[in-house]
Amino acid sequence: MKTELSHDIIAEKIWDRLPEQDKRFLDIERSINQRTQDFRRGTGDYLGPKELAAWEDAFARFPPESDQYRFIQESKAYWQAEKEAKEQRQREELEKAKQQAVHEKKLREEAYQAKTKAEAERKRAFRFLIFVIGLILTCTAAALFIWSNEREDLLNAASDKNRSKEYKNAIGLWEQAKAFPFYANVEDSISLAQKADTLLSEFNELKDQGESQFLEGDYLQAKDSFEKANKMGIEDLSKLIRQTEEARRLNLDIFSRKAKIFYDAQASLEACHYLKKALQLAPGDADLKAMRTKLNCSKQ
Repeated sequence: MKTELSHDIIAEKIWDRLPEQDKRFLDIERSINQRTQDFRRGTGDYLGPKELAAWEDAFARFPPESDQYRFIQESKAYWQAEKEAKEQRQREELEKAKQQAVHEKKLREEAYQAKTKAEAERKRAFRFLIFVIGLILTCTAAALFIWSNEREDLLNAASDKNRSKEYKNAIGLWEQAKAFPFYANVEDSISLAQKADTLLSEFNELKDQGESQFLEGDYLQAKDSFEKANKMGIEDLSKLIRQTEEARRLNLDIFSRKAKIFYDAQASLEACHYLKKALQLAPGDADLKAMRTKLNCSKQ
């Protein structure tokens, strides 16, 4: 007993006399030895990027043939691979964003052209109206005849626009028809067209929202938006709903498989990551919930 106490006292004095740098290296060696043993037993993880950076000057103390040295190199290789994978994903996302920007630019150009064309058509209509008014001033009888024909054309055109769901154009034409003498009562038609235009705007908003959610991978919300839009009866979105459901199931299968692979490999952090993605696509899946409970993912 006295011998052990003497040995401990001597060891403590030796430790106290060691330079701080040597103490630090010894602490690092012990940490790496323990981390290597834990990793080989399957109970530990690779060294993290912060540890690799902070302990870099101590790695030379391990012989290249040692298991600790191999563990250090494996940790560096793992994080290098993670970094390269992240950079690749960023490049792919950038390319996708560029393509989207090109597409949006094309849509803006098309919208501008359509607007220019519409402006030109409105100007032509206005000039024509001025011509008619001038004709009315010179010949009342001829003007009445022209008004009657023009009014019928506008009403017919408005009806055509209304049937083709161009409600704003239809309302504009009916409003023009009201400017003629003895115009037919089109207030009810205008009111119905305004309601239909509002409904169409809501439909387009829901459809656009669903498409955005689909691109973001939020397939459940996308399907819900498409189904709400589909119930309006404006356009059949059944095919789009089926495609969204297929995408949801495909991604659910991929994430579930990855979670199972990492679960079997006892890589709980990665398993929980993919379980979270899978549960976002199937919140009520009992098997996924059970696996999440086993892994205690809420503490990850």
